[in-house]
Amino acid sequence: MWASSEFGVALSEIHGRNVSSLKRAAETVYDAVGCSFSRALGNTFRQAVAGIFAKKEMDTEKMLKGHVQATVARCAAASGEVIVVSQDTTYYNLNSQHSLSGLGLIQGKLKGTLQHNALAMDQRGTPQGLIYQRNWTRGGLNAFDNESAKWEEALAAVNAALGAIDKQVVLVEDREADVFSFFCARRSGNVELVVRVCQPRYIEVLDKGRAVPLQQAMELLAEQGELETEARRNNRPVRLRLEVKAGKVAVLPPKDTRQDKARDLSLVMAREVAATDEQGNSVYDAAQAACWLLLTTCPVEDAVAAKQVVRWYALRWRVEQFHYVLKSGGFKVERLQFDDVHTFFNALSFYSIVAWRVLYLTYLVREKPQAPAEEYFEPVEVNLLQASAQKPVKTLEEAVMALGKLAGFQKTKKQPLPGAKLLGEALVKLQNMVEGWRLFETQQNNTNFSLQD
Repeated sequence: MWASSEFGVALSEIHGRNVSSLKRAAETVYDAVGCSFSRALGNTFRQAVAGIFAKKEMDTEKMLKGHVQATVARCAAASGEVIVVSQDTTYYNLNSQHSLSGLGLIQGKLKGTLQHNALAMDQRGTPQGLIYQRNWTRGGLNAFDNESAKWEEALAAVNAALGAIDKQVVLVEDREADVFSFFCARRSGNVELVVRVCQPRYIEVLDKGRAVPLQQAMELLAEQGELETEARRNNRPVRLRLEVKAGKVAVLPPKDTRQDKARDLSLVMAREVAATDEQGNSVYDAAQAACWLLLTTCPVEDAVAAKQVVRWYALRWRVEQFHYVLKSGGFKVERLQFDDVHTFFNALSFYSIVAWRVLYLTYLVREKPQAPAEEYFEPVEVNLLQASAQKPVKTLEEAVMALGKLAGFQKTKKQPLPGAKLLGEALVKLQNMVEGWRLFETQQNNTNFSLQD
């Protein structure tokens, strides 16, 4: 099953029996999206897995070791010539977890932890897995001296993991990464940056021969036409129509440093002129219309290249969807009950692999709808989906549609496939059906009839 590739080569420092337990726990939790840790695993197995999380020698790097290796293999084998890696930080509000020791402040008086992730995807946006993750508390476990270092730390992880694959790797990040040193950081020859910028620094627009503040620089860029792309707003997908401008630039360093300017960059502006929701209704609001200023190391020689940079940036929202699945859209990890942040961090890394799997299935069906269902579902699950849908389930698309039906999904022209949250709910119902069928089989063990035949 899928967990073998994510945990099979990891955790060499601990007993093989623990690795087997993590594999079984991952597949059990995956099949029970929405259920609590205790309910999904049962009391005895829960205690055993929690004991693995609590081991002193366990940490995020060890927990994710096999998954990262599997992610690199998926990236190398992915169709297309580009891998996009989106990095972002999320906060876990644990203010109500009074028995959880080691927490720090995340905002005001709220207590919790922070997590930074770099999620790799193919050029269509199908998540291939995590390349990097760091969990920390401010002033406590794994704390940074300067939190802006997370961007370069993730870049170094991308260099190490993907620098040797035969594909271009584009690392995209939001405004928090607008740090001058990040533009000058070492990159592997196949790694490029796309950063949304906002700092009021001076930009030299090369073909104009002028150095002006960022907001003035955008007006000096050359028109590159329009494009449409998908993004997320208020955690819902929207389709944006954007006007695009671009130009070659250099970035002047901060005045209090002796650094040279950052060269060989392009500035791409994408400004929203229209927006529609999943039903095709206009949701354009001038007050919140997007205006992305993207500084990139990618060569931008023409309108095609400028628009491609915008499309790559639009994929950044995949990492936010990943955080949504971890927190609100499925696993509700902020409710996990552990005694200390060390154990909690290892649980977060474990759940991160399972959350990736849910998001992966959500987008894989869009990329490979005709893939055999049996590659992603057990035979008993396929047969139960067929019985529920009252039609054959041979392909991944048919399996996902049958799954969606369990959670009340209704196909529309604008939303032909269920999203991650709905699939999570459906996986819980499917697992309940599997458990019910196996109980029935146990009680009817004198018969020859079995869904797994």
